[in-house]
Amino acid sequence: MYFYDAVGDTKQFDIESYNLGYTDLDYKEDFKLISSKTLITPKPASVRCVYKVITELNNSDFKSELLKYIKKNSFKKYFVNSNLLSKKEILTQLYDVKNSIKFHFDADVNTFLLSKRGFFKQKVAVLALLRFDRKFYFCELIDADNVSQLEMFDYKKPYRKQRQGMMPPKLALFMLNLIGKDKKFVYDPFCGTGTTLMLALKNGLSFKGSDISEDNIPGSLENLEYISQKFDVDYDSNSVFHKDALKISDNDLLGVDCICSEGFLGKPKAGNEELIELVRESDNLADFYLDFLENLSSKVKSGFPIIMTFPVYKTEKRLIFMDALYNYLSEVGFKQVKLHPKHQSYLYSRDDQRVLRQVVKIVKV
Repeated sequence: MYFYDAVGDTKQFDIESYNLGYTDLDYKEDFKLISSKTLITPKPASVRCVYKVITELNNSDFKSELLKYIKKNSFKKYFVNSNLLSKKEILTQLYDVKNSIKFHFDADVNTFLLSKRGFFKQKVAVLALLRFDRKFYFCELIDADNVSQLEMFDYKKPYRKQRQGMMPPKLALFMLNLIGKDKKFVYDPFCGTGTTLMLALKNGLSFKGSDISEDNIPGSLENLEYISQKFDVDYDSNSVFHKDALKISDNDLLGVDCICSEGFLGKPKAGNEELIELVRESDNLADFYLDFLENLSSKVKSGFPIIMTFPVYKTEKRLIFMDALYNYLSEVGFKQVKLHPKHQSYLYSRDDQRVLRQVVKIVKV
């Protein structure tokens, strides 16, 4: 059994989904070490962790299991974390052994993970007592956000735009994982500052990118050069070009076997918009994306997948989905498919956002 923990928001998850890439923790190729059955709900947070259950406990007393674990392993440091006990309560349990074994605690875990992701390379164990569904589990950490690396694809990249290029790299990773392991050539027709392209480059995928804004072409290339130098990977400077997404040609799609992109999400929202105004904007964007898909329809084969984010506008009382798009998908030769047996799509959001992102998969009929 495995748990996904986002700053104390603990969820049991499905390892099969994890292997398929239904997580933004990292790129799918890093998941070879996990191979049992196990739903992950991606949720933005500072540091996300995946814990493997060592044993189920009858209560919150985990001292004996901890000492048993330490006896079997030889780590330089032991970090102890919990979504149930405070640092003081943990120390009380470990009072008679705390002088012989150096323990670090919750704040240290986050600092450690944020600074290095070093527990894979160093002799370090990150252990936790987690309570889930009225049960107690003694666990060890097996995966976590590579925060320092993700920063390179976000605010550390040389070319950024406040109104563009705001796609979170964690979301882009999540979407790249959804394209399928057999897909090796990605096209982003709304590439903006190149976040998806940068992550494709780093993870060994072939790619093309285009944008209607001419300024974004040299900017995306500058960001690709930055990643190329950081990770010692090569790219084709002709892979990014100026293009209106409504006028994509057969030639633009040569070699491409999938599209992964975040298009235009609409104008920035102040929070005081009338409901009718938001519905009208959602419908107008639906018309735009239907035109985009209609142009593609005659140029791609049956089964061609598209992973995209579409805007969902949030009011105090409701969420406004782009229903006009989904209602007419079949008329332009596409259909929506489930991203997971239990989920038609995923919503990516933070509590203070007025525009949510709906991650969907669309395929050519």
